[in-house]
Amino acid sequence: MKRKSRRQIVNKTGKGVEFFPCLAMTALLLITFVGFASVYSRGSEALAAAKPDEKRNISLIDREDDNTEVEDYEPSQFEAYGKILTADGEVIYGPANAEGGKTYTNLIGKIGIADVHTVAYAYREELYNSYSLINGLGHPAPELSLTINGNLQKTMTEYLEACNVDGTVLCSDVHTGEILCAVSTPAAASMEDYSREGGLMNKNFYTTVPGSTMKIVTTLLLEMEGISTEELVFGCGKTTALPDGNRITCEKDHGSAVTIEAALGDSCNCFFAQAIQLLDWDTVAADLCRLGFAVNAPEEVHRQTGKLVYRSSETAISGRNDFNSIFGLIGQGETLVSPLHMVQLTSAIAGAGEAVDPFLVQGDRGMEPLQLWEADREAFRRCREIWEKAFAEYYQPGIVYPEALVAAKTGTAQIGGLAQKKLLSGYTADVAFYIVIHNYITADGIKLSVTPVEIAEKMLEDVIQVDACGDLARDSGQL
Repeated sequence: MKRKSRRQIVNKTGKGVEFFPCLAMTALLLITFVGFASVYSRGSEALAAAKPDEKRNISLIDREDDNTEVEDYEPSQFEAYGKILTADGEVIYGPANAEGGKTYTNLIGKIGIADVHTVAYAYREELYNSYSLINGLGHPAPELSLTINGNLQKTMTEYLEACNVDGTVLCSDVHTGEILCAVSTPAAASMEDYSREGGLMNKNFYTTVPGSTMKIVTTLLLEMEGISTEELVFGCGKTTALPDGNRITCEKDHGSAVTIEAALGDSCNCFFAQAIQLLDWDTVAADLCRLGFAVNAPEEVHRQTGKLVYRSSETAISGRNDFNSIFGLIGQGETLVSPLHMVQLTSAIAGAGEAVDPFLVQGDRGMEPLQLWEADREAFRRCREIWEKAFAEYYQPGIVYPEALVAAKTGTAQIGGLAQKKLLSGYTADVAFYIVIHNYITADGIKLSVTPVEIAEKMLEDVIQVDACGDLARDSGQL
């Protein structure tokens, strides 16, 4: 990103400096030096406050329940000087608008406030009104243009809030990688509003249990290892035994001859438990790492899109066909995924291995790329083929899906007692998305009236309109 050039010092008089008597000159120099030292000291203190130690522990999330613990540090003496804009030119952060409103609170954040996984924290060096020895406090400020579509971000924030959803919606352009919305609710009304738990954090940049959306990744692993998935047929019977004596179960019997498309479409745990046992665990570990997962990491791993830091997807495997390893690849147990990372993987599958890495700030680099080999392209193509067939032929009859959807996969994660999360991963011809409802069923057994599919439909209404010729019309000319 190019910084705007600093203003030049102009000698308006063009005159030379007159000489003073020696004594007067000495006194003038002494006064100037003391004044300069004082200003420089204040500027240095502000810069020190503006740039917290880069090696600090930036982990703010509890692994099990996704709650954030606020970490305090001294804010700068100077307020933000740079501006942050949406893709459609709306100023959402800057001297005249220091917080961006409820729509952007937990995405933009605020310099000196709590959550490190925000744009203001990530780009604090650019946004601080830091002292310049040449130009003082008045040098031209940078402008960060986000890829976020303001209308879409606002619409989805208001929709999730109206439905009392504790959740996230992340959507990106599969052709360009632009992140079109990164909604997280509940959203705090301001950066000083601590009344809404989690309201100052954007959960798209943390991790969650993926449920059966992980089966997309497991299907890809089977293809990457060269297993002939078109020949795989397993029985269900609602339960299957594992080598360690444990069992994997299904909510219903999917039959005695389940194919991979049927297993993916109707979410058969027993099929995947048996298919996973065909994998070589050393290869699985290597392939997961190439796909952007942290495997058996002793502590949290963080990655970046541009300068924005997000939690890495992660899992733990033992290297044998035990319950924990298999359960993790089905989408439970020790596996956690980042919505941002799942959108990256979904985009790569939609593009048959032609990965476009999502990014949030115009002109900055995107996510850390997947480490793909040429041979992986066929695996991605096959995974896309399986996913699209599973969605078209086997997916939950009776549920009306948005017409624009090419493929989608729901997931359910049990989070203790009666509580459940509900998730949805999918793509259209133009966008990939990942939706999470953390409070789909509460611990008291209360179920929300909205589903991830309905949220996807609302999102796609605002993102795309398909005309009679099948051409794609982009909302407000911005998408």
